[in-house]
Amino acid sequence: MDALVASAKPEELAAINAILNDRPEFTVYTNIAQRLQRGPSTLVATSGTTSAHRGLEWVLALARTELGGMVATFGQHPAPFAAVRPSKLETESYKTLLMDGAQTHYWALINDPDLAKVAKSNPDTRMLAYIRRLNAARHFLHAGANGSLPELKPPQVAEILVEDKQLNSLRQNFTETVTQYVAAMNARSTSSLTTSRESVAACSAQLRGEAAELKAGTATVQSFNQ
Repeated sequence: MDALVASAKPEELAAINAILNDRPEFTVYTNIAQRLQRGPSTLVATSGTTSAHRGLEWVLALARTELGGMVATFGQHPAPFAAVRPSKLETESYKTLLMDGAQTHYWALINDPDLAKVAKSNPDTRMLAYIRRLNAARHFLHAGANGSLPELKPPQVAEILVEDKQLNSLRQNFTETVTQYVAAMNARSTSSLTTSRESVAACSAQLRGEAAELKAGTATVQSFNQ
């Protein structure tokens, strides 16, 4: 698609947009975070409804956001959304989707009634899913903050820092649980364990990747550097 956008003439882009505008399945929605928000927020739109967008720039921005989200969830790339950096055409749409995605993932985690229980449970596939959600939420937040930094107001920056602190605290809870479980596993007979070593290893790998990102500075929201 990058090659198409770079080589297409204005009339060709107009024709593509005309086709997309006639196909409702290509509509892209924003302000999704409003559905999950609890409490005041300077980062979530307050219109009360989602916004519908059509056009090539929105379709491309959504595709990049979804690809970055998959890498953030299942991969080890320190800056997944920078790896799928948008072209000039969809930059503004991409920034909007990143921030909306960041707030959607954040509020979904914060409002999850099972989060605290899973963070203290034995490492298994369910915990792995939550750790991946947490990693994705932090990547979205950092990328959204970096992308929108010039437009962010001081209260919004402050809110992002609070959210990042909360997500980091949640990550630490998972880290402590996995660390304690590994220590107990090493001290006990393998035959008495009910949780597979594969699940424990997978949870540990996800947490190590997050810790390495923080150590490297690629996830430091205060600097907003991807």
